[in-house]
Amino acid sequence: MSAPSERGHVPERDWDVLVIGAGPGGSATAGLLAQSGHSVLVLEREHFPRFHIGASLLPAGLGVMLRLVFVVVLPLALGRRREARA
Repeated sequence: MSAPSERGHVPERDWDVLVIGAGPGGSATAGLLAQSGHSVLVLEREHFPRFHIGASLLPAGLGVMLRLVFVVVLPLALGRRREARA
């Protein structure tokens, strides 16, 4: 994933995937696609971080959150990137 250098400015390039909305669903989708080797652009109209309590923090979402941590966040933090699958 790539972040714009300033609010409202999107670097000129070709993207494999455009995700509209950086909420829990959009962020999870973008992270998993980027981890799979796709170039992803996430667009969000709201300023982040923002105070927001959502259903994604309920116990039913724990499995998805754990997968994001161990499949996306931790490997990126350790400098590893999975190769894109054919």
